[in-house]
Amino acid sequence: MVSCPYFTTNLLDFTTGTTKDYSNLDSFVIYVCVEGEFTVKADGENYPVKMGDCILLPKTINHVQLETTTGFKILESYIE
Repeated sequence: MVSCPYFTTNLLDFTTGTTKDYSNLDSFVIYVCVEGEFTVKADGENYPVKMGDCILLPKTINHVQLETTTGFKILESYIE
């Protein structure tokens, strides 16, 4: 969606859950839910996210599971 020397923003559309690996990324990650709802599972914790919510994943979280029963769209942003 947007990529420049400073940051990247992607619009991601999921109909089922997925796993994201951020171990090669040296930045925090921001999710903004623009449609649907999902649960972020990271470090043994569950974080429910619904449309309009924003969640910040700190750099220390390298792997997350995104689970859904309804599907969802998110904006994913991080610093390059």
